[in-house]
This record gives sequence, structure tokens and C-alpha cells, in this order.
Amino acid sequence: MKKLTKKSALCISWITLFVACALSMYAMFKGDPFMLVISAIFFAIGFFALQHYMSL
Repeated sequence: MKKLTKKSALCISWITLFVACALSMYAMFKGDPFMLVISAIFFAIGFFALQHYMSL
């Protein structure tokens, strides 16, 4: 598996965090707990990618 470059890790983290924010807002307005769980997963992926970016 190839290592991520610094720019790609930053892009992945920002995109996943944006998707997580959008999904959590949708889940709060619609009252859908399933979408809230999916947004929490995207938040975790985004934070792990951000940590990877900081360690590069």
C-alpha cells in the first residue's frame, strides 16, 4: 500500500469532515439516528486522516 502524500491526506481529511458535517446536519433536521451514526464514522475517518497529515 502506498503512503499518502501530505496534500492528499489534507484533502481527504477536509472532504470527509465536510461530508460528516453535512450528514450530521441532515440527521439532526430529519431526526434520523442511522445517518447520525454514518456521520460519526465520517468524523472518525476525517480525524484519522488529519492526524496522518500532521504526522507527515
